[in-house]
Amino acid sequence: MKIAGRTDTGIVRTRNEDAFATHEEAGLLVVADGVGGQAGGETAASMAVSVFREGFRNRPAWDRRDPDEETAFLEYLLEKANRAIYKVASKPSAPDMATTLVALSAARRSVAVLHVGDSRAYRFRRGRLKRVTSDHSVAESKRLFGLFSRSEEERRRDPLRHVVLRALGQHPEVKCDVRKVRRRAGDLFLLCTDGLSDYVSEKDIAWTLGDKGEDLQAACDALVDLANKSGGHDNITAGLIRF
Repeated sequence: MKIAGRTDTGIVRTRNEDAFATHEEAGLLVVADGVGGQAGGETAASMAVSVFREGFRNRPAWDRRDPDEETAFLEYLLEKANRAIYKVASKPSAPDMATTLVALSAARRSVAVLHVGDSRAYRFRRGRLKRVTSDHSVAESKRLFGLFSRSEEERRRDPLRHVVLRALGQHPEVKCDVRKVRRRAGDLFLLCTDGLSDYVSEKDIAWTLGDKGEDLQAACDALVDLANKSGGHDNITAGLIRF
């Protein structure tokens, strides 16, 4: 198993509200995208990632974990992170702060994937890219109701594409989506923020992973460069894990 990641401020913004963490020995990859104002969003994303990093620091070897136990552990950490962020955000003097999050953890013959908001997880297998998560956003809701005739391209142009319906830190409790995904040798999983998925098409993501996938760090760098060449209007984070 190999893991790599990169986060970038982008060309337009002066501050990076994204955060990510990797733990190769524990089999963890987590990506967060802060919302609610620059200072607050940056803090929320950093807090969420730190909770997951610390939670996995003393975990047993990933290949011995039961998939059901792994999904439960991810949910536990998400609840812990949400409570910590909400506690800070509830103070009268605190800035608006919340964050999206997507996390992947390795288990026997599968991976556990958890997400809140519009940060995404993809699986790349034998040249084909498949989205594992479904955005908690206004744009995704419109797609599910058939309001986009060409879903991916129209969603990327939709003026409400950045409006998320769920995020950590907004309420005392948060609802997440969690699932187990079967993995095979050679599978490559991508976790990213909307700074990548909004500005780089899934076709170009798949082409990049096929071309650069043997070198995970080079692939992450190439994906970030593509988003910047498309305008770099948002912070960009890409994390890759290969089995």
